Amino acid sequence: MLAVLQGIILTMLYSRTPDSFIINLNDKEDDFLFATERYDRKILDTSKELMGKKVPLRLHQEDFAQALGITASQKYEKNGKDYLADAFELIKNYSSNPIEDQIRLWDLCIFNYLIGNTDNHVKNIALLYSEDLKGIRLAPAYDLLSTVIYDSSTENINQKSFENEAKKLGLGKGIATQHFLSMVEKFEMALEQSTYELEEQGYGVAVDIQKQILKKAGIHNFKLTNP
Repeated sequence: MLAVLQGIILTMLYSRTPDSFIINLNDKEDDFLFATERYDRKILDTSKELMGKKVPLRLHQEDFAQALGITASQKYEKNGKDYLADAFELIKNYSSNPIEDQIRLWDLCIFNYLIGNTDNHVKNIALLYSEDLKGIRLAPAYDLLSTVIYDSSTENINQKSFENEAKKLGLGKGIATQHFLSMVEKFEMALEQSTYELEEQGYGVAVDIQKQILKKAGIHNFKLTNP
């Protein structure tokens, strides 16, 4: 499932994602690991060596809960809170490229809605610092999954919710709507492509996940080319 999402987001999402791959533990279809390359590590020419191997530099990452002073127990937004507005304000004030990073975060919100990810809390988005700690950018998107394919998960937002939120965040209506509709237009084809690639690798379960996403996730509110 995660590999399906990875394929989609790489195909259509403005936000960056870390390189990821599947590790088979056995020959069984359901016995595998989804591995993600560490984007918060960097090998430099000046890196020290340990036992003949260069020691990677650890880039500082700060998730939005930490940056906003929100405890882990409060990572899910409750009534009266407005974490998204706080997140955008954080980017405006501290990002080295606030315009681009606001767009990336907006696209990530759209993607999570279309894929049916209701677990995109403030610990699942982060700031990534440069080597000298002077530059700050929105970290690559991580922990992406579709929760609505499980019966215990629900999603109760729509396109109007995004229009209202864009206005509240101070995003231009034109660009906010353009990004939303563009992603809706590309979504099903990207999902189809990702599913096909996984089928070719022997992961037949990807087809079932694809059907559940189209039926239960935000994309089901729009006209689909496939029944």
